[in-house]
Amino acid sequence: MRPAAPDTGIVFRRLDAGAEIRARWNSTIESSLSTVLSNGEGICVSTIEHLLAALAGSAIDNAVVELDGPEVPIMDGSAAPFLHLIDRAGTVDQDEPRRAIKILKSVTVSDGDASAALLPTMASR
Repeated sequence: MRPAAPDTGIVFRRLDAGAEIRARWNSTIESSLSTVLSNGEGICVSTIEHLLAALAGSAIDNAVVELDGPEVPIMDGSAAPFLHLIDRAGTVDQDEPRRAIKILKSVTVSDGDASAALLPTMASR
């Protein structure tokens, strides 16, 4: 992983394929066992979910993840090894404000027995 400039977001760089894939919702493709991103030209990167969880939990918005193959190492199957490495390397605050979305109303998506929800935060008074 390498730091990236403000507003870069998370970018996966496939060194073996000479391609970059942004970690954005519209880069995802269907997969039954892991999260997979594609550049739309057949180049993919898979098993990104634990690394992305570690980056989000570490408040890292901008990074370039360099890979020499189509898959992020699964490590122990959790975000813990990635969190450990991020903690050891450290982070640097950037001079630009963080962009975020504000959830104004509840949104739920269901597929069979599975569902996911976004809920607004309750403001403390």
